[in-house]
Amino acid sequence: MRKFRINWTWIFWISLTILFIWLLAKALGFIHTPLIIEAIPYVTGFATILAAGKKIGEYAQQLTRAIADIAEIKGDVQGLRKDVHRLDKRLSIVETRLCVLETRISA
Repeated sequence: MRKFRINWTWIFWISLTILFIWLLAKALGFIHTPLIIEAIPYVTGFATILAAGKKIGEYAQQLTRAIADIAEIKGDVQGLRKDVHRLDKRLSIVETRLCVLETRISA
């Protein structure tokens, strides 16, 4: 069964378009309606604001996830730095021992 999802981007643009058309028609004098129809700009304005708020919330969640991922990567890089530093120390010891061995073999 497919889950129903609201596309807030579509709601935003449809609401904004309806609001614009209604305000234009009202300003030009094409609309002479009862009070219930006068509520159209309020309803569409509310839907537009709701859709914009929903989208902003989604972007904020994505940003929060990205920041958490970056913090995790930063911790991993610090761990890698420590490992490389330890390997560098061990390699230095091996190099010293190899020099001693080469000296003994060549003598």
